[in-house]
Amino acid sequence: MYFYRNFHYNFGDSQYFTGFNWSGTGSSFALYSSLANSYKSISTSLDAANFDEKLIPVLEKVLKDSHQKKFIILHTLGSHFRYNYRYPDNFKVFKPTLKKGLSTETTNSISNKKEIINSYDNSILYTDFVLSKIIHKLKKKNVVSYMYYISDHGENLFDTEDGKILHGFETPSKFEIKIPLFIWTSKKYNHKYSEKIENLNKNINQKISSANTFQTILDLSHISYPNFEKQQSFANKKFDTLQKRTFYTVNKTVLKLD
Repeated sequence: MYFYRNFHYNFGDSQYFTGFNWSGTGSSFALYSSLANSYKSISTSLDAANFDEKLIPVLEKVLKDSHQKKFIILHTLGSHFRYNYRYPDNFKVFKPTLKKGLSTETTNSISNKKEIINSYDNSILYTDFVLSKIIHKLKKKNVVSYMYYISDHGENLFDTEDGKILHGFETPSKFEIKIPLFIWTSKKYNHKYSEKIENLNKNINQKISSANTFQTILDLSHISYPNFEKQQSFANKKFDTLQKRTFYTVNKTVLKLD
């Protein structure tokens, strides 16, 4: 709650219009998103086909409104289980894939390893497509803008010695802990905030954590507050490259990573 309330407070205090658009599941997201100026949900069950590109028209509508300063959150399904429900048929590039309508036990069976991995890879391919659409929409606006993309967790695909699948284990594997993160910035952003771009490039190979997201997004948006923790933003020259990272496990223990 602290995380989202402070995003809402800091962006609102800086005269930003806040929008939360959501294709995922989970009651907590509905609670936090209610703080935004605009909220749109296209979510369905995880056991139903739902495609993230449905968020694009919602994004377009927000981009076209009269507000000059906007903070937009797109919460996607991405590659959440069931993988074969996360992309349309024209993205069925890697084959064979899982069939729809299978039981959870059958879907997770190692006997379907090839189908599971191919379905997951297709969902990643589709995510790349959705992100490229978002970037294209931002480019067309030709304004000072950026996109910050991060995943909430990784996934096991039978890569461990004990053949783990999915995520959320009491002893997480490195495949659960390591997650994708990338930032796209517009040409006008690069020109206006060249020092931030320099810092991002400087820290690209440093130890970064999802815990750095809050301060980094505020920093990228040129927003600060009293006692702002610059060492937590990897867009800042004072970023703590020696930070000790941790992982909060499903059994509510803290795992030290560094």
